[in-house]
Amino acid sequence: MLMLAVANSSFVLRFYDVVFHNKLYSGRRRFMSQYVSRFPLPKMSRAGRILELMPRLLEACSTRNSSEFRRLEAELDRLVWKAFGLPEEVPG
Repeated sequence: MLMLAVANSSFVLRFYDVVFHNKLYSGRRRFMSQYVSRFPLPKMSRAGRILELMPRLLEACSTRNSSEFRRLEAELDRLVWKAFGLPEEVPG
């Protein structure tokens, strides 16, 4: 669940851009295993709330509750940044 939250966060997009510098001409990223395997994970001691919310996000997705999904998605994104000890989306 933690890997899923991090992989779908704005944090990992920023990490990818800074570390790999590999965007296609269209501005898209190529999430090949050689890059994905290097994505960082926060310490489990800082991930408690993320692990609590991920099942709720998946449930909101499966029940097509879009307002709840968007709310949880934004909250999880904020929590991922916080788990790494960073403010919400550091300006680039």
